[in-house]
Amino acid sequence: MDVVAAGFPPLNQYATQHNVRCSWVGMDEKYELNDLIRENVALTKDGDFEAYFFVDYSEEWASTQEGQRILAKLPNVDVCIRHTKFQPSGGWIPGKMSGSVFLYSQNGTLYSNWNADELVVLVVLSLLAKGLHEGEVLHKIYARENEKKRVYRYREVELFQKVVRLSHRPRKLFVLGSPLGLYQFYY
Repeated sequence: MDVVAAGFPPLNQYATQHNVRCSWVGMDEKYELNDLIRENVALTKDGDFEAYFFVDYSEEWASTQEGQRILAKLPNVDVCIRHTKFQPSGGWIPGKMSGSVFLYSQNGTLYSNWNADELVVLVVLSLLAKGLHEGEVLHKIYARENEKKRVYRYREVELFQKVVRLSHRPRKLFVLGSPLGLYQFYY
């Protein structure tokens, strides 16, 4: 818990400097870090951009009346980032993720496992994942017949995948899908 608690001062500093209001969802009153969370909420309550942090989230909690009441207030999820588990199960948010895209990070979420540059890459790749799927999820309309053929050729015939090395000595691996196929980013 000490390592997780050590992550709050930099989070508080970043959030207040960048006008981010932090909201925490999913933990009960017995959660060990509630005092730190309450302090974070108080310090960031005036932020214009709201970031939601899910702690000990479970799909079972989401099906409770309290969970449904809280989730109804949240915006839709654009990008689902999963660390170390290459699956959305256990983190599905009913009614909020039907249009979301998936980004996998092979590295754990422990704050001490990430440096500032790696966190920036995580954010940039989240935005890339969202951008690659813009207009794709649940309502794709091909503009031209040759576009449809191109997508089919890359995805179905060539089994497109691309490895992108962003660092000479990578410490992180990210995987994201696109309308054409799979991307692996090493940083």
